[in-house]
Amino acid sequence: MKKQLICIIPALLLSFSVFSQDEAKEASTLKSEIKDLEKLIRDQEKDLQKLEKSVAKIRPEAEQAKRDAANISALHETKKAEAVAFQYDKKKSKLKKKEKELKKVDKSLKKVDKKIDKNEDKIKQEEKELKSVRSEHAETEAKLNTLDRETDVSREQEREMEATLKSKEPVDSLALVRATEHKLMVEKEKELAREERAESKQEKKLKKNISTLGDEQKDLRQEKRTLEKDRSQLTSEVEALRAELEKFDPKAVKKELSKLEKDASKANSTYEELKQEISEVDTQIQEKHDFVEQKKIEMREKESILNRK
Repeated sequence: MKKQLICIIPALLLSFSVFSQDEAKEASTLKSEIKDLEKLIRDQEKDLQKLEKSVAKIRPEAEQAKRDAANISALHETKKAEAVAFQYDKKKSKLKKKEKELKKVDKSLKKVDKKIDKNEDKIKQEEKELKSVRSEHAETEAKLNTLDRETDVSREQEREMEATLKSKEPVDSLALVRATEHKLMVEKEKELAREERAESKQEKKLKKNISTLGDEQKDLRQEKRTLEKDRSQLTSEVEALRAELEKFDPKAVKKELSKLEKDASKANSTYEELKQEISEVDTQIQEKHDFVEQKKIEMREKESILNRK
């Protein structure tokens, strides 16, 4: 029995020694594996951060592209509706009518200006003639006043001179000479009186003509102001209609709508591409998360084994 124990103890010691060596070797392997897993997890988490940053940057761009596509499409529909509501042909007919009215007003204005200028010339001519007639009239009145004083005799003297002219007084008789001179002055006075009346009548006529022409000028200038106001309003309306027609010109509208369609399509394509990219990155992120969680579980299991040794 003693001999058997002596033989068994060394064998047990040898077995224990081998077991201890295997266990130490296994623990070292576990530590190495745990260390590798820690490094792998850190690297994967770094990759995850990069992917998350990348997708965080892409998301706003995708949202903006989505908004752009929606806004451009809405603008396209608005422009299209505006073009339909504008009624281009109807507005074009209205423009032609306004242009015709404007042309008519311009023509009337030219006529009025011509009349005003013509009347102005007439007024100047009449005023010039009136000035001349007034001068002549004043001169005639002065002569008439002078003759009136010179022929101013009493009724008795007038009868005496008339009697002298009828009598057979000698030709060189002083009384006859005086009577003859008086008669000539009276006849001259009558002639000047006729001239004065004619000049006075002419002066009144010229004054009336000038007054009438002045009234006509007032009416013409008022008509001109009215026409200028109409022209200004019509010009504004014509310019506004031309601007609208240029804006809603069918070719221009078609070109603009086509461009908006292309822009909307481009923005939508950008959004779809970014959306696809986000989806792919999200998939990568989820796969990496799952992979990291799996490796963490493996690491915890190995740590648990190591802790039990």
